[in-house]
Formats: sequence, C-alpha cells, structure tokens
Amino acid sequence: MVYTFYVFTYLYTVLFFRLVLLTLVKEALETVRFLDVEDWAAQVFGQSMFSKRRILFSAATDDTETA
Repeated sequence: MVYTFYVFTYLYTVLFFRLVLLTLVKEALETVRFLDVEDWAAQVFGQSMFSKRRILFSAATDDTETA
C-alpha cells in the first residue's frame, strides 16, 4: 500500500515537471529569435576548436597555385 503511494507520487511528479518543461520550452521557442540565440551562443561558447582549425588550414592553402 505504501509502495503504491510512492509510485503514484513519483509518476505525478515526473508528469508535472514534464508538463512544466514542455511549457517553458514551447514559450522560449515562440518568443526568442534565432539570431538572438546565435549571438548568445557566440558570446558564451565562442569559436569552436574545429572552426579555428578549419580557418587556419584553409588560409594556408589559398596562396598556392596549381601546376
């Protein structure tokens, strides 16, 4: 009997937080522009190591001539 109470309490809590999370994500997707997210990500995370390597190695091959 007590076990059943805990199971129902757990399920109710999970469903409640899922509903809250879905509501928050839906609201965020509807109110925030993608350009604002891109600007925020650039400020917070900066440039990735892969993009730095790509820029570095692509610049090194631009000054070569084909035979």
